[in-house]
Amino acid sequence: MDTQEETIEVLSLAELAEQILFFNEKDLLRKCPREYLPSIVSRMVKDLPGISFDITDTSIEFFRGRKIENVPKYNCIHEILAPPPKKVTTYQRCNLIEQSILYTASNIPTALLEINANTTDRVQFVVQHLNENSSLKVGCVGLLDYVRRFGVAPHIFNTLDDRLESVINGIKQNVGKDIWQKALLFDAFIADWFSRPVDSSYESGYEYALTALYSNIMFRSGIDVIAYPSVGHKGGWNFALKPEIASEKITPVGVFIYEITENLGYGLVNASVKAEAKRLNNGAIEW
Repeated sequence: MDTQEETIEVLSLAELAEQILFFNEKDLLRKCPREYLPSIVSRMVKDLPGISFDITDTSIEFFRGRKIENVPKYNCIHEILAPPPKKVTTYQRCNLIEQSILYTASNIPTALLEINANTTDRVQFVVQHLNENSSLKVGCVGLLDYVRRFGVAPHIFNTLDDRLESVINGIKQNVGKDIWQKALLFDAFIADWFSRPVDSSYESGYEYALTALYSNIMFRSGIDVIAYPSVGHKGGWNFALKPEIASEKITPVGVFIYEITENLGYGLVNASVKAEAKRLNNGAIEW
């Protein structure tokens, strides 16, 4: 995986395992000087094989939800999509401070639980589709770990894509044993960190810094979409895209307002549709 750091030392398998131990058991994220963290993450992924796949199916849906607060509804599509960089004041799963990222989900239940929607909340959704004759290069967090554990590729974009297994097997056959074990180890480690609940109140969400830095390495390597398992909705998937990629390759096709009638827990949420936009007109939502 390209880290844009040509002089970075390559870690051995044992050194990578030791570095992971420091993160998991010795609280390295909080203890190490912050200016060192980017180089630490870059060293961990240096020379690991990049695993990605392209999607071209225009029926794939990306759901983005925002709670309606202080206004009856949002009348501009940009009020629901990614915020401008200056309004991004905290780290999140895939972004640094003042870095705008569009976070979407594989379905409505996942999107609702990712924003902690509760009973009586009103949530406005925008549904987006991949444009005709477009493709997105997807990097999937935890893909190797999932296949290693379960023997099959995960359901992503609501399909079981056999190509994923062939991509993985092809890479495995072309790298040495140590590199492959390093790839398996790091993928399991970073998938664990992506799936951890985080104290977002700690120093502007700094506990997201590890996954945010890794996400930026993925984006720099040419990845358009980072897919990662939802913390709030087990079995659901989240998708992170740079706003400029989203603007170029996916298009909003519908806007809805849902009201949460029950949140029973364990991903069981009941909601009713309160409004549906008639059309989208150059970013304006017409009801």
